Amino acid sequence: MKELLRKLLRGWRIYKNRRTYYRLYDQMMEKNSIPQKCADGEKEWLQIWHSYDENIKPYAYRVFSRYVGNNMDILPLEVFANVVEPVMMPQKFVGYYGDKNMLPRLVERGYLPTTYLRNINGTYYTDKYEVIQEDNLSQLLVKIPVSSIIVKPSLEGSGRGVDMFYRNDTNEWINQRQNRLTLDYLKQTYKKNYLIQEKAAQSNYLAQFNSTSVNTIRMAVYRNEKNDVEILGAVLRIGASGSIMDNAHQGGVFCGIDDNGVLNKYVCNYLGVKYEIFNDIDFANNIYKIPNYEQVKLFATNVIKTVLHHNIIALDIYMDVDDCPKLIELNVGSFSAWLFQFAGNPTLGKYTQEIMERCRNNYTIGGFTINI
Repeated sequence: MKELLRKLLRGWRIYKNRRTYYRLYDQMMEKNSIPQKCADGEKEWLQIWHSYDENIKPYAYRVFSRYVGNNMDILPLEVFANVVEPVMMPQKFVGYYGDKNMLPRLVERGYLPTTYLRNINGTYYTDKYEVIQEDNLSQLLVKIPVSSIIVKPSLEGSGRGVDMFYRNDTNEWINQRQNRLTLDYLKQTYKKNYLIQEKAAQSNYLAQFNSTSVNTIRMAVYRNEKNDVEILGAVLRIGASGSIMDNAHQGGVFCGIDDNGVLNKYVCNYLGVKYEIFNDIDFANNIYKIPNYEQVKLFATNVIKTVLHHNIIALDIYMDVDDCPKLIELNVGSFSAWLFQFAGNPTLGKYTQEIMERCRNNYTIGGFTINI
């Protein structure tokens, strides 16, 4: 009975993921005027991907072949959610690795922005996990030695709940909506499981794309069966002018980065709409290159060595004022596989078939071929 319930639950998740991505494909096709008709190479692509899910529809290929070309490694997003994630990014460990308050337990502190306050399950801590009594919090907020700070939930992703506060002339912390950062405000707005960090001072080079947001590199990393670490792909996320967020779901865009750190000639929004000019930056007629990019890749490979249960992760990395990489967060549950294919490359890059065969050999709950 227990095994039957597990199969039924997995079947429901598979069905739900399919419906979610089919609706998303419809939006993408409508926004980009992609016709609902057979694309070149579609039949060959279906033959390959039917071996992983015999009910696969051609929608992913019709959308992403417009960006990647006639490439058999184009990854259906529903297959990533239903097949790749359960094997390469096991759900039972997502909570721990995804908790921003746990990052100093995983990586070196020098890899991270400075944190001034943590709330973990309602208890207040310093950056070094020393307990703080509520009576001392107001004084701690006053003594934070910077002029702007970020407050963000520790268990949420995609920029949800992130806010910026500035110190005003009366030494109070105020956000753009003129809310005062007090203990009562933190309790009412964030309740528990959040942190207060310095506003990262970013690289002057990356700040040119939007100075009001910290523009981050989303880098996908893979650990193979020999424990060698490979870079799958990367994009630069850029906030809209005036926004503090670089997230594509909050008005930002993203731009593909090649293996040498050179940016694409276009940016995309979350539905794949292309722009050659964004924030008055002309991507089509200029060459932009991420500074110190080899160090960024080395940084990413070092980070994944601390995430022992996941063999694929996506890192959000910013460059500090010295063009050194720093870690914002690990994306172990919100990978956003579509980012990389809109940027012009298959999500799993040249390791697509290797990773899929590895998933096939390990996917045993309910059988590998999905029949819903």
